Parts: sequence; C-alpha cells; structure tokens
Amino acid sequence: MIQLTGKSKPTIWRMYAKRNEFPKPERTKGGTFLGWPEHVYEEWVRSEKL
Repeated sequence: MIQLTGKSKPTIWRMYAKRNEFPKPERTKGGTFLGWPEHVYEEWVRSEKL
C-alpha cells in the first residue's frame, strides 16, 4: 500500500481512521486487521489521479 500510494503508514492510518478519506480495511470475524484487497487500492489510486 505504501508503494502504491506514496504515503507513509501513519498517513494512511490517519486518512482511514480520522479523515475517512481511505477505504475501510478488511478484518477477520475476530477483528484482526487483514488489510485491503488489491482491487481496493488500485481503485483508490486511480480515483486520486483523476
């Protein structure tokens, strides 16, 4: 994700958690963070370049 977006981990987290500017990550039923499917960040990167 960092390579695709060019943003740091803390910035990506702020964009998701505080500013709601980034897609919600997937989690297991127990709540463990899994990350984002590849198509989600590809769509996000495309939308940011428009």
